[in-house]
Amino acid sequence: MLVVEKIEGNVVTIEDGDNHFNLNKTDISFSINEGDVIQLINGEYYPDEATTKQRKCRLAALQNSLFSE
Repeated sequence: MLVVEKIEGNVVTIEDGDNHFNLNKTDISFSINEGDVIQLINGEYYPDEATTKQRKCRLAALQNSLFSE
């Protein structure tokens, strides 16, 4: 799973498990935000909106369980 870890200027840092790499923002042809999940298919990056939504819901539920006690 490729996750947008951070965006600084034109540099996008991607997390792939334990590995991290940087992309130029111009290598991605769609709007991205930190925490978004993307896919690499045939040398091009695409948004994975379903996985992004699932991931964000799971993280929100975890935060709620930690802070609601």
